[in-house]
Amino acid sequence: MADMCDHFREFMIEGTRLNQAKLKENIDRSVMMVTALSPIIGYDKSAAISYYAIDHDQTLKQAAMANGVSEDLFDKVVIPIALTRPGTADVPSTPQPS
Repeated sequence: MADMCDHFREFMIEGTRLNQAKLKENIDRSVMMVTALSPIIGYDKSAAISYYAIDHDQTLKQAAMANGVSEDLFDKVVIPIALTRPGTADVPSTPQPS
C-alpha cells in the first residue's frame, strides 16, 4: 500500500498544474450557478435561462443577458465562490451562534 501511495504521488500528483483558463470556462458555462438567480428572478425564469444557455451553447451570463437580466444584476448575484457558502443572493449568510 505504501509503495502504491508513493507511485500515485510521484506519477499523478507531483508537477501537476491547474489549467486556469479551463477552470474559468467551466465556471462560466456552469448552468448550476443559475440557482443564485432563483431567489431574485424566480425559478421559472432561472430554469429558462439554463435551458437557453445549453440550447444556444452560451455562458450563463450571455444567456441571462439575452433573457432580460442586466449585467449589473448578474455580476452582483452570481458570484461562484459565494455559492460554496451558506446563504442566498437575497439573504446574506449570517454567522452561526457558537
